[in-house]
Amino acid sequence: MIDGVDPVSSKTYREGGFDVTKKTFQDGSVSLTAVEVAQIAKRDDGRKDPTALGTSISGCVTNTSGTVTYYRDCLVRYTGIIWHDSFRADYAVANRNTAQVLGVRSWSITIIGGSYSEVDLSIVRQRQTSTLPAVARLAYNLQVVGGTPIQTRAWTELRLRGTTRSVVAG
Repeated sequence: MIDGVDPVSSKTYREGGFDVTKKTFQDGSVSLTAVEVAQIAKRDDGRKDPTALGTSISGCVTNTSGTVTYYRDCLVRYTGIIWHDSFRADYAVANRNTAQVLGVRSWSITIIGGSYSEVDLSIVRQRQTSTLPAVARLAYNLQVVGGTPIQTRAWTELRLRGTTRSVVAG
């Protein structure tokens, strides 16, 4: 593959929750790009519910080099009734069992009828240990007025252990 050279063929297909594009070049080289497809939350009865609230991770662009799989530009999100937040994260998993947060950026916070302050987007634990996951966290002070006033430290975390990932909010 040479930069600036068009592929002789290009095919896009869905596999395992990813849209995969395979490009083949005249020299025989192949480029694979995988973009994760966001999943719509489901209700208790299993039907799709586009109004569901909760946490998600989506949009990761993946590529593998040797035994390491890289997940880039993942959107980590918490959606609540009064506020929601998100940030972008990059991480890697080596040998399908060791996760590492590579970077975090681009946070966003929306609060209805309130405000936020003291935002901290950080990597809490860069590499997973034998007992603890790798963790990236968006934390901020939250104040909501009207109705029942709320004043708290809100946070959303991306937790990684091998190929298992979760988003937890508190």
